[in-house]
Amino acid sequence: METYDLSYIWDRLTEKLSHSISESNMDIYIRQITPVSVEKDVICCTVPSTTLCSAIQQNWN
Repeated sequence: METYDLSYIWDRLTEKLSHSISESNMDIYIRQITPVSVEKDVICCTVPSTTLCSAIQQNWN
């Protein structure tokens, strides 16, 4: 079983993502996401509301 440094992975991922989307989208959507675990190479995250979750799914799913 592999071990992951979730904080490191998330920081690198959001850093790369910040080059692809606007700063306002980073603030509105991405910076409100909190990674909680990694399962089978998938990062599981939480967001503060179902409204935000729906908006993220509509824009990036």
